[in-house]
Amino acid sequence: MTQSTRINATRHIGPTPDELQEVADALRGLHFGVVQVVVQDGVVVQIERTEKRRLRMQKPAE
Repeated sequence: MTQSTRINATRHIGPTPDELQEVADALRGLHFGVVQVVVQDGVVVQIERTEKRRLRMQKPAE
């Protein structure tokens, strides 16, 4: 195990309050979609939000 691997392994203490707030913000108002959290070496590096909007189909006028 290298020195950097040991440091990263012991540094993993979970998400920070700021990271949790960013995830909560991404979820806010989302009705249909995905929030994806990208983690590298135990650190949140990116949060992606994909929102899907569904349109109601109207019946054609007769």
